[in-house]
Formats: sequence, structure tokens, C-alpha cells
Amino acid sequence: GSHNLYLKERIQNLLVTIPVMTTAEVGVDVDFKEAIAFAVLAYWHSLKIPSNLPEVTGAKAKVMLGEIHQPII
Repeated sequence: GSHNLYLKERIQNLLVTIPVMTTAEVGVDVDFKEAIAFAVLAYWHSLKIPSNLPEVTGAKAKVMLGEIHQPII
């Protein structure tokens, strides 16, 4: 991903008119993106918002992904 400059260059060559930037270039450390993605998925789940992309994955319907488990105390 973001640490692979060759990959970024290849993507930029394919998307000539669209700037390809890392999250670092907009102020977010590239190593935080996975944590941010999971936080967004958890937020959507709490609002009962489907978060899959059937048109990309081939799934038959939009669904909420994951489960939220409370800790056992």
C-alpha cells in the first residue's frame, strides 16, 4: 500500500487526471488507516448501516458486516 512507491506510481499512471495521494499527504499517518477503517465500520454497524459493496464483491445483498461483542467482566 502506502509504503510502496512503485505501486503508487503505477496507479497514478493509470489515473492520469486524478491525483493519487497517501493519507499522510492529507494529514493522517498511513499506519493508522486500518484502525480508522475499523472505527468507521463499527460506527456504521452501530447505526445499522450496511457496509459491504455487492457491486464489487458479488454479494446478493447489502448487509452489516461484523459483530460487536461486549467484554465479559
